[in-house]
Amino acid sequence: MNSKRLRSGIIYLLLVLALGAFLYSSLVRRPASNVSDETIASVATLVRNGNVKSIEINGDRLSVATLDGDEIQSRIETDAGLVETL
Repeated sequence: MNSKRLRSGIIYLLLVLALGAFLYSSLVRRPASNVSDETIASVATLVRNGNVKSIEINGDRLSVATLDGDEIQSRIETDAGLVETL
């Protein structure tokens, strides 16, 4: 009888710990990354000024590395090419 009570107590403890871990991971803010979101117009300005080191395209997302070492993200229209957009 006592071992049954101990076992149910351990199960409840594990459930409470799992719920606490879930709430902690859901509610705790992640540290802000140093990647900024910019408009495609500001990315085009950086390209025209020669301040872009590289551009990576992933679907409609652009990841832009500047010569300053900054990381910028932007979006493009999926039906328009990057060259036409810039």
